[in-house]
Amino acid sequence: MNWTIHPISELARLAPRWDAINDAIGGLPFLHTRFIAPLCSEFGTSDLKIALCLNGEDAVAMGILTRSGAAQWETFQPSQLPLGAWVMRPDQDYERLLSGLVRKLPGLALAIGVSQQDPGCAARPAASPHLATLDYVDTARLPVSGNACCDLSHRTREPRGALRVDVSVSGRTLHIFNCHFGLSLRERRHQLSALASFIRASSGLEGPRVLMGDFNEWHRGPITRGLRMEFSSPMRRMRRTHPSFFPLFKLDRIYWDVELEGQTFQPHRSRLARVASDHLPVVARLRVRPLRELQHPYVTGDALPPAE
Repeated sequence: MNWTIHPISELARLAPRWDAINDAIGGLPFLHTRFIAPLCSEFGTSDLKIALCLNGEDAVAMGILTRSGAAQWETFQPSQLPLGAWVMRPDQDYERLLSGLVRKLPGLALAIGVSQQDPGCAARPAASPHLATLDYVDTARLPVSGNACCDLSHRTREPRGALRVDVSVSGRTLHIFNCHFGLSLRERRHQLSALASFIRASSGLEGPRVLMGDFNEWHRGPITRGLRMEFSSPMRRMRRTHPSFFPLFKLDRIYWDVELEGQTFQPHRSRLARVASDHLPVVARLRVRPLRELQHPYVTGDALPPAE
């Protein structure tokens, strides 16, 4: 094994090697250099380094690294990147790779942090005197059958958007919408209208819908009333989430169709959650109702549940 260190300016030349390793671990789109390169350009600096490990002529691991402190390095990971900028072939060993890399980094290097790795791409290594791992988040792998996006930007305000992803759950297709509304009332009204059009455009898709996001409305205003009419439920789905250190405002919500049964809904409160964001995350446990339990797909009129 032989590590070499390259400036970030060589990313285009090394891209085929990086993408070949990424293809070997499932071809994650956000680890392709088409996605990585703009992130490095917009959010990185010229001090970023590309680490390349060769076994003979074959590239077996690569990473994009940045200094995180005195004698410390870590993988480059802006907020737009779900995983740290690191790819390695599944048959490689983390501890062996990192022990070789730390000796090749410029200057004094004593520690390397490889952030937010997917054990589905490379198995989680066992702890040792030289290597430790930390839990981050439990995720589920669900088959994705479709996706779409919608621009919610309003005039000169900060760009906003909504995403839809279609996943298979227990033989049913679930349509998950995620969005982030703006700060002004006029902006949010525009975004609600755009989101409604986006959701209606998906009405031909079979299966229940889940809508989640930061709606930036802390009172029972037009956003709350409109979404409650579309996604009715007897469960109270407004909890205080902002600011995370002393929650006062109910900004973050999850809504779902009556084809789903809400079992629990609460904000996640922990020290790490308060450090990770100025919003507490909200967590919902939903059950997909068997079709025989559904008299009709949506609740209307007098059958609406009581107000939240």
